[in-house]
Amino acid sequence: MAGFFVVIGFTVVIAVRAATTTIAAEAESGTLGGGASLTTGAAGASGGSAVLFSAQRNYVAIGDSVASGDGIEYGWQWTPDGAGDGDWVQTGPATPVWEPPTDTRPEVQSCHQSKKSYPYLVAAANGDKLYNPSCSGASVLDGVLGTRKFSATVIGAAQLGSSKPGYAPVNATYDAFKPDVVSITLGMDDIHFSDVLEQCYLGTSCVTPTIDQQLNDRLTKFKADLALGLAEIKDRGTAAGKVPWVVLTTYFDPFNPDSNISCNDVYLGLGQGLSATEIDWMRSKMQLMNQYIKDAAAGYPKAKIADITASLAGHTFCTTDPWVYGVSIWFNDFGNPAPFHPTPKGQEAIAGIVAQTVREAK
Repeated sequence: MAGFFVVIGFTVVIAVRAATTTIAAEAESGTLGGGASLTTGAAGASGGSAVLFSAQRNYVAIGDSVASGDGIEYGWQWTPDGAGDGDWVQTGPATPVWEPPTDTRPEVQSCHQSKKSYPYLVAAANGDKLYNPSCSGASVLDGVLGTRKFSATVIGAAQLGSSKPGYAPVNATYDAFKPDVVSITLGMDDIHFSDVLEQCYLGTSCVTPTIDQQLNDRLTKFKADLALGLAEIKDRGTAAGKVPWVVLTTYFDPFNPDSNISCNDVYLGLGQGLSATEIDWMRSKMQLMNQYIKDAAAGYPKAKIADITASLAGHTFCTTDPWVYGVSIWFNDFGNPAPFHPTPKGQEAIAGIVAQTVREAK
């Protein structure tokens, strides 16, 4: 997403057991059409550390930058300063190679997929076969039902597409994969939350009646758009004779429970940063989005909700070991897309919470 932040989205995940990073590293992988990734999970791994379930299922991960794992491959590491704060230090390349590394087309590399994201961890831990078309910046209309428009010349394929007028052509790979379970990670790009973050961090205030109404209108539209995406999945499943389960998660809260606590990732200096009032207001909008996701899921015949709101508890901004990248990264690399995305530990925490939900989706 263009703007102050390349933003996160809502996560809909199939989940994992503990210690999945090692398992995922062992997974066999290849590529499918459009640069999307195909991975065989633990059943095809070289190690024996995975816990296998009764049957391998076909798992599709639809979503945006949280599902794709944006930010991870830059290698940002949190270094505490011993005084209650710290700094993000880059240990990876300035221009990473993303998944799949053999496909260097701009429309593929721009999706910023990492094997440390939870879809890969989940497939490896559960022994599932993964088709992962998730892409940074995707929304329901821009990237899922429609093509993903990175620029006037770089356009990625739709993750679902549709035979209905006004959308991109159907993604034939998705249909051929015949999914048993579909995860959906969408939301923040749909409501252009990066624009709000920019106003909150850099403006005089983002808590105004005008901005509040604009965001409420976008949230209402997102709820309707998400219902369209779910209807597309149901219709395609019905036509194929197998309607897949859909697992949707809520959005994780990146802020410290105490809105008055400040650090480099909340207060940027020179009068720029977030006030406690702005944090509380943004948290209220995240809670409203979580409810809208639940409302949309209620209209789908085989949907489950995994609540990851507190998945980063104890590891939010302004803690000694944050599991979400902070905006102070921009002190070192202005415009880097990592801020507000989960770190590898954050991805593991999200995946762990939804593991039981996915196993119940049958």
